[in-house]
Amino acid sequence: METQSSGTAAILIVIFLTVLFIAIGVILIFVHRLNKRKAEESTRWLATTGAIKESRVKQGSSMLMSSDEDGESTPVYTPEISYTYQVAGVEYASKRISFGGTKSYSKPENAEKDVALYPVGKEMTVYYDPKNPKEAVLDRTAKISNMILIMGIMFIIIGVVTVVVGALLLL
Repeated sequence: METQSSGTAAILIVIFLTVLFIAIGVILIFVHRLNKRKAEESTRWLATTGAIKESRVKQGSSMLMSSDEDGESTPVYTPEISYTYQVAGVEYASKRISFGGTKSYSKPENAEKDVALYPVGKEMTVYYDPKNPKEAVLDRTAKISNMILIMGIMFIIIGVVTVVVGALLLL
C-alpha cells in the first residue's frame, strides 16, 4: 500500500515540476515578446531632448550569479541612469534605458563602461510615447530581452526533460 502512495506522490511531484517549469518558460517568452513589441512600437514614438541627471553604478547582490557552493549571494553591479525630458512644457523623469531591463555585471568595471555612456549633464535624445509621455527610453531596442527568450526556452526544455525522465523512472 505504501509503494502505491509513494508512487502517486512521485507522479504528482513530476507533474508539478513539469507544469512549473513550462509555465515559467511560457511567461518568460511572453515577457520577451512584450519587450520586442514595445521596442518595435517605439520606432514610431516622438523624440525630444533630455538631460542625464544621475549616472552611477549600484551594487546589489544576486543568488543567481553566485559561484559559492554554500549558495551565498555574490555582489552584482548595475548601471543606474536617470534623466529628465520635457513634452509640451511638462517635465518628466525616467530611469529606463531600453526595453527588457538593465543588465547586471559581476565586475564593477563592466557596469562603469555602461555608465560612462551617460555622463551627468549630457544631453541625449529621449524617445517617448506620444499617448503616454511618461513612458520613455534612450535606446529603442530590447537587447536583454533575447536572454529572457533563451531562459524561457531553457525552462520549457527542462519541463519536457522532467516529464520524460519522470516517466522513465516511474515505469
